[in-house]
Amino acid sequence: GAMFDLAGEGTEKDLEKAFHWYQKSAEKDYIRAMFSLAHSYYSGKVTEKSLEKSFYWHQKAMESDQMGSKNEIELCNECKQPYTDYHWCQQCNTRRFQQDFSKWTSKNEFIDKFI
Repeated sequence: GAMFDLAGEGTEKDLEKAFHWYQKSAEKDYIRAMFSLAHSYYSGKVTEKSLEKSFYWHQKAMESDQMGSKNEIELCNECKQPYTDYHWCQQCNTRRFQQDFSKWTSKNEFIDKFI
């Protein structure tokens, strides 16, 4: 939740250090860290891209006892990355908003002229 949203606030981002701690936490069976590690290996932005390792951590997270209700963590309908609470992950929501913004209307011509 909210604790994750504050990551990087007031500090310099260190992606390698974050990856290190994701790995340590995932090894201790912390489910969100497992998904983050899976995404890191999938994207290859912080560490060498490895679909095998990505699959391993994603599968381990899905099989975790912490999963409980399958409604807690699901995969995005578009990019298939884990998300919570929505039908799409934040990255896909942002991309969709940017792509569709020019089509948006308030249904009021007067207001639309100012937007």
